[in-house]
This record gives sequence, structure tokens and C-alpha cells, in this order.
Amino acid sequence: DDQMCAAQAAERAAGISEAIFERITALRSEAATKVMKERGLVDLLKTLQSEGYGTGLWSTPPQIRDLNELLSLSHPNVEDVGDRFGRYFWKVVSEVKQLRNEVKQFGSRFI
Repeated sequence: DDQMCAAQAAERAAGISEAIFERITALRSEAATKVMKERGLVDLLKTLQSEGYGTGLWSTPPQIRDLNELLSLSHPNVEDVGDRFGRYFWKVVSEVKQLRNEVKQFGSRFI
């Protein structure tokens, strides 16, 4: 039962992260307006809140805040997690590089 919950949580997290990257890509198009980008941020915050993350600084679900609780959670297949982590890691690295280039080129009042 714990293994099934862990697998479902991993699938949910993978789905959310994939949706985030797809939305980022869509919002980078020239057709994306400021309103669309703001709506994307609002949607992201609502999704995170529905998953237990609050909008306050350092707000996380209690299962993640408590290290003992976190370590007691079962985990899905390690090889599968490793593959997913690798793909996710390189997507994040790519997005950070692109964001840095955009900030360097266009500037940002937020960074």
C-alpha cells in the first residue's frame, strides 16, 4: 500500500513538473502576453497550494518538513526515479541557463 502511494505521488509530481515546463515553453512565445504570463504564475501557485504548499515563505507540507516522516516514506523503483531525476535535472539546468540569458539580454525588475 505504501509502495502504491509512493508511486502515485511520483507520477503526480512528474505530471506537475512536466506541465510546468510545457507552460514555460508556451509562455516564451512571442504571442504570449503579460496577462497570460501572470495567469500562468497564479495557476502555478494554486496548483502548489492544492498539493499542500502554501504561498508563505518556506511553507511546505508537514510530511516534507518532518525529516523522520520524510525518511519513513516508501519509495518507488530506484532506477525509474534515477531516470526521471536525470531528465528533470537537465530540464531545470536548461531553463536556468535560458532565464539567465533572457535577464542578461532584456533585464528584469525581479532579478
